[in-house]
Amino acid sequence: MAHSSGQEPGMTMYRDANRWMFEQYAYLVKRLAAETDQGGTMLDNTIVLYADTLSDGGGHQVRRLPWVMAGNANGFFKTGRHVKLSADTAPNGVFAAIAEAVGASVPGAGFGDPKFGLSAYAPVRG
Repeated sequence: MAHSSGQEPGMTMYRDANRWMFEQYAYLVKRLAAETDQGGTMLDNTIVLYADTLSDGGGHQVRRLPWVMAGNANGFFKTGRHVKLSADTAPNGVFAAIAEAVGASVPGAGFGDPKFGLSAYAPVRG
């Protein structure tokens, strides 16, 4: 379905699969928001990332993927906004920000190959 190059039935299958996966994500987020936890809800104290990692499977594209983050990791992330990054932004910074949000240290100024984006996570941090 991801290698359909925009042709049917692959596009419909891809759309249906993404709809189902996002419904599962929404269900999880709703359940976390409904459970009380110290200082708020379970959702307030966690972060849940939904990442579409397919995009165009035929070209194995890894840029411009729709990602959704819910929760704020106990106030680490600012919520209620849309952050549009440049088309050449790789996901390393998102992963680094999540690591920092849960207390893991990110070595030096970043990690990973710079051609895939450094861990410059200021755009997603609250």
